Amino acid sequence: MSDTTSRGWLRVRSVVDRHLIAVAGVVVVLLLVGGFVTYDAWASPDRETVTEQVSAWESVGEFDHEATVVNGSRAFDEGAVLSNRTVYFTSASPVLDGTFRYSYAATESGSIDVETTVELVVRSVAEEGESSQEYWRFAEELASGSDTLAPDETHEIAFSQDVRAIEEEIRALETDLGQSPGTTETAVVATVRLDGTRNGREVDRRRTYRLPIAVEEAVYRVENPGPVADSGNREEQRLVTVEPGPLTGVGGPAVLVAGLVGLAGLAAGRYRGSLTLTDREREVLAFRRERSEFDEWISEAYVPSHRVGEAETHVKTTSLADLVDLAIDNDRRVLETPDRNQFVVLDGEVVYTYEPPAPLADGEEL
Repeated sequence: MSDTTSRGWLRVRSVVDRHLIAVAGVVVVLLLVGGFVTYDAWASPDRETVTEQVSAWESVGEFDHEATVVNGSRAFDEGAVLSNRTVYFTSASPVLDGTFRYSYAATESGSIDVETTVELVVRSVAEEGESSQEYWRFAEELASGSDTLAPDETHEIAFSQDVRAIEEEIRALETDLGQSPGTTETAVVATVRLDGTRNGREVDRRRTYRLPIAVEEAVYRVENPGPVADSGNREEQRLVTVEPGPLTGVGGPAVLVAGLVGLAGLAAGRYRGSLTLTDREREVLAFRRERSEFDEWISEAYVPSHRVGEAETHVKTTSLADLVDLAIDNDRRVLETPDRNQFVVLDGEVVYTYEPPAPLADGEEL
């Protein structure tokens, strides 16, 4: 064992020897805390409720539209197809052709019967606060069709409408009524009826998709809303065990092991008597403390042997602290010989000396 390790172990034994009950108490507390944390983390772990998505679906309905130029001009060649524009000229392209598509995706299998009806709906409405008042309406079926869809399949249906006919019907109706309060709205409306199973659950519902058309004097505007999505999911809750974190999962067992080792070490040391210091060990420790405490009063120097031997009076102290007190009282310094086996205070014909205890091991420095 090195000198540093030996000195450290001696200090530890000194502390344990003087405070055995307190040290034992600390070890017992470590043991109890480590045991409690370990049991709580591993034998009785926390559980929490988590929500998991077990299935999901999404459906999309959307319109595409185009108009073919039937009256060519310098702006538009006859026969040109204009696609997905916001504005069409009635004189150049009076007929609006469109396609409605419906598709759905699902995380599980399913089969849905899809029946679609595409209608032209014209009505007169007025906004009244948060509600609206409908004065009249008429509807005309443009197309219909049905399909049976599996996930990721698409159902589509084509339709066509002459916008000039819409203008004529609106004028005729307003003539019959004499007046037309409110605002006239025109839209292509696709009504989709769904019946079947999706992700293992029954489906029976209806969805409506609108393609507004604003008919003006020389143009008509198509306000395509783009893809309209609908989605849903099914969730389940279950209890899961929460893994302990590093502080409790590792720290608890580490503290428990430290407590067990400490308690076993105290018991073994107490039984063998290895924790109790001998008188000589206590003397060495006392000297080391005093040497460190009074270092500022001590200088290392070579003292001629004849100066000590020929002194009229020799006084030996029993401790380094006493020698330092004498040096302070006589305004002298304590001289430490290079071999560190003697401390000397020279005061005229009086020589005060102190001989430190021998090292505990061969070659060990005090």
